[in-house]
Amino acid sequence: MSEKIALKSNSIFINISSISKNKANTAAKDPNRSDRSKWTVAGVSAHPGNTGMLNISNEIFKSIIQAN
Repeated sequence: MSEKIALKSNSIFINISSISKNKANTAAKDPNRSDRSKWTVAGVSAHPGNTGMLNISNEIFKSIIQAN
C-alpha cells in the first residue's frame, strides 16, 4: 500500500522490511544499550536500535544517490 501511494505521489519508496524483520536491528539487541531496565513498555525493545537506525539511514542514502 505505501509503495502505491509513493508511486502515485511521485515520491521515492524505500522498502526497509528486511531491516525490520532482522532482530539484530532492534533496540533489544543493541549491545550499547544500558537502559533496558527503564523500558516500561515492551514494544520499545522492538524499535530500531543503533544498528537498525544505521541500516535505515544507509538505505535512505542509497536511494538519494540512485535518484541523482
